Amino acid sequence: MKTANLPIGPIQLFCLIFQAQFGLGVLSLPHAVDADAGQDGWIACLFCGLINLVLLLVIWKLSEQNRSITVFQMLRRRLGPWLGGFFNLAIAAYSITVSYETLANWVFISNLWAYENTPSWLLSLLLVGGCAFLVAHPVRVFARFAVFAMAFVPLFIALICYTLKDANLDYILPVFSTGLEKISLGAWNGMMSYAGVGILMVLSPHIQMPSKSVLRIAIMANIAITAVYMLSAFSTTAIFSTEMIGFIREPLLFQFKTVSFKIMERTDLMVQTIWILFIMTSLSTYLLLFKSAVTALANARKGIGLASLLAIALILISIGAWKLHVSQLTKLQDFIALYVPTAAIGMLLMMLIMVYLHKWLSGRNGARA
Repeated sequence: MKTANLPIGPIQLFCLIFQAQFGLGVLSLPHAVDADAGQDGWIACLFCGLINLVLLLVIWKLSEQNRSITVFQMLRRRLGPWLGGFFNLAIAAYSITVSYETLANWVFISNLWAYENTPSWLLSLLLVGGCAFLVAHPVRVFARFAVFAMAFVPLFIALICYTLKDANLDYILPVFSTGLEKISLGAWNGMMSYAGVGILMVLSPHIQMPSKSVLRIAIMANIAITAVYMLSAFSTTAIFSTEMIGFIREPLLFQFKTVSFKIMERTDLMVQTIWILFIMTSLSTYLLLFKSAVTALANARKGIGLASLLAIALILISIGAWKLHVSQLTKLQDFIALYVPTAAIGMLLMMLIMVYLHKWLSGRNGARA
């Protein structure tokens, strides 16, 4: 048996779920939640985690219907080629939209902070090419990369904690001063960073452990990512204040830029280098969702999935060569911040309702017969 075909273990599953949600919004999430929640942005991150827990439970219930296949394949079998195909097509379109936003954001930040003279098409080629390579191989390979990237998360957290020496707690007091309504709006805007939990929809065939163990590990990953995001939002607010964060797109990078060591002067550049690993896991997650959804949509096995992956990779590289200006990127991210939570929550709930409705109707028809 090839090593790549071995099932995913508990540690790999935890790292996959954690990394799928970590890279996309870790640098800009404090700015996103600050727009509405203000100094209570870190509490908004907690609300995001609670909402994400509900989504996680819905995905787990969907994957539990038939653990030998992906959720996309299950939808086609249960709901038929038309309704099941509609959901698969919607997930594919959703995945590509998020993939493009992830790529555009990475190219913009990379050009702004580190690689000013590097062409956008080259940055897109390197990122999308690396992610396509991961997704084209068995999921076990992607899981190993997620474990490798996870090794750098403690360093990321340690740097955040180190910058807290300059924190001013007056910037976050009094707690809940912005009100529950604005905190909830901030949480909704921050849900974009948690959307990677959808990776559970394609992992069931690669997991050989009790269903409750899968749920337990997924909940632990959700708690961990929520705690990291809360720490990020708390630290940036305590250091810069909510007024300044409103004008800073990536407050964590500015936060790291204030730190320097004898052996390293530009800590922000080191963090951005590490962030590339995290962004690769995020983009790979959505490419994997797209590949799995298209494969189920075509009722095929590996051929159409690999071909569609290569086709969408070329499309992403092509459109990624067009560098967005800050106003264009802001409009795109504002649209995504509203679209992704609505699409994710709406589609998942509709899928679960239709699956149970089909099961109920099938049971009634069987009883009448």
